[in-house]
This record gives sequence, C-alpha cells and structure tokens, in this order.
Amino acid sequence: MKRRKRNLMLLGAAGVISAAAIAVSVSQPSCTTITGGDKLTVAMAKLAPGTASFFCYRDEAGDHLRFVLARDETGRRRAWRRFLCARGAAQ
Repeated sequence: MKRRKRNLMLLGAAGVISAAAIAVSVSQPSCTTITGGDKLTVAMAKLAPGTASFFCYRDEAGDHLRFVLARDETGRRRAWRRFLCARGAAQ
C-alpha cells in the first residue's frame, strides 16, 4: 500500500513538472531572426496595420535581443524591447 501511494505521488510530481515545462516553452513566442551590423532593417511593409511580430537579434558579442514590432490600426509603428539575454543565458 505504501509503495502504491509513493508511486502515485511520483507520477503526480512528474505530471506537474511536465506541465510546467510545456507552459514555459509555450509562453515564449517564436521570433523572426534578423541580422545586421550597426543597423538592423525590418521590412515594415510586411507588417500590416493592427498586427505585431516578434524579432530576435544576436550581436557580435553574442548577446541576444528579443523585441516586438507592431503597427496600430492607423499604421503607426511601435516597438518594445522584450528582454536582453547575456551570452549563454537560457531563453
């Protein structure tokens, strides 16, 4: 009986850990990788009014920048820096 209870607890813990891992991976939106040197260029014509897209850029030092570019309903551009990760940091 004790063994069965322990096995059920282990199975429940594995389920919680799996659910947490899935939630973390889903919460990170995929991004379009862009490249460049001193200037980054994004084709804003492909971004329709009322939409947003996630972008990623890795600089020469290896730092990873994730940001959002959006257009409101009137077509005005908006940008938000999501986060900057140090080299080798987990996403």
